[in-house]
Amino acid sequence: MTATIARRDRILGIDIARALAILGMVMVHFGPFDPDTTTTAGWIYRTSYGRASMLFVMLAGVGVSLLFRGTHRGMPDAARRRTVAWTKVAWRAVIFLPLGLALQMLPTPVAVILHYYAAYYVVGGLGAMLPTGWLVTLTAGWAVIGPTAYIALFGSALSVRGITDNPLDVVGVVGDILVTGFYPVMTWAPAVLVGVLVGRADLRDRATQWMLVTGGTVVAAAAYGASELARSSSAAAADSPYLLAEGHSGTPLNVVGAVAVAVAVLGASLVLGSLLPRLSFPLVAVGQMALTVYTGHLLVLAVAPEWLEGRSSVEDAVLQVARFFVVTTLLCTFWRWRVNRGPLEWLLALPFESRRGDRPLTPPARNDSWPYPTPPHNPPASTESSTSVPRPSAPPTPSSTSWSGTAPPSR
Repeated sequence: MTATIARRDRILGIDIARALAILGMVMVHFGPFDPDTTTTAGWIYRTSYGRASMLFVMLAGVGVSLLFRGTHRGMPDAARRRTVAWTKVAWRAVIFLPLGLALQMLPTPVAVILHYYAAYYVVGGLGAMLPTGWLVTLTAGWAVIGPTAYIALFGSALSVRGITDNPLDVVGVVGDILVTGFYPVMTWAPAVLVGVLVGRADLRDRATQWMLVTGGTVVAAAAYGASELARSSSAAAADSPYLLAEGHSGTPLNVVGAVAVAVAVLGASLVLGSLLPRLSFPLVAVGQMALTVYTGHLLVLAVAPEWLEGRSSVEDAVLQVARFFVVTTLLCTFWRWRVNRGPLEWLLALPFESRRGDRPLTPPARNDSWPYPTPPHNPPASTESSTSVPRPSAPPTPSSTSWSGTAPPSR
């Protein structure tokens, strides 16, 4: 398969969803630490807290699911495909773990999520090996048992979450990633597993897309509604940490509600990508460079925070976020118009796609494959020897892998 064909196979909606997660992430990182939710603007701004990061993680699961397509027993060439999929998962873990730990050492108020992805990919890969029935059971059970046990052990306060900024503290790093950190596997694994389940569906099918929108909206409304109703029923219920649904509280209702929002956003993004592929290309470009954007914004935030932060008010934060996102979108659009992938996305794909046209591309005057311009030469007529999978929504794999999943956020 040539690079051109791989790009045509991509599912644009996954890239769009990743771009929206980037937008939500910078809202959290640039804005007030505790927006005033008594105002409409503050309430709307607050919706990104804890949900943008959950969207990133869910998209990581979708990307892993796409990596493992065709790997189940009885399918042609399943063993080789499975080996390739696990190799890509391992490579991404190798990249994300040290990169995330390095970014956590920067002088920023951000709880970096990248190094958690090393564990998310492994969980997603193991989940992708399961039959759908077993995976549904595991996901549902983990969404209840994991968060319930977490609240029993640590409570819902963010102050107890660990941020190990010493990469040499192996015990501390592993403990944070699995249990005690801001995004522990103990409570965030259900998002990955839901993504694996979603990735098994036909995401190009319009009915499936609307089903994701509707189902995600209904489940989210039920989770958040149940929290509000239960907590308003009595003083004891109002004080119960198990009934919270606030972002990052780590409760069952928080996990279910935030993952449902992520599913609905992905569904809406898939609809947008299928209806308006050309107009949505700027968002697609941001989503395809999510890892580069995430890393870059933290570097700028560490060196020149006054350029990005708007801590004093929601209004100030909105201006800062809008400026950053517009500039980022323009830069990503231009980069993707000229080059196949972003700098860090290129690193993720390096061992697997280093020979697949990572050179600047000049789109012809008429190009039916836009927004993925074809190279100025004619591709080979035969694609029988092509078995590689294009990068998902960032890294490599068929039709959409997320970089895998994800461009992460923080807090």
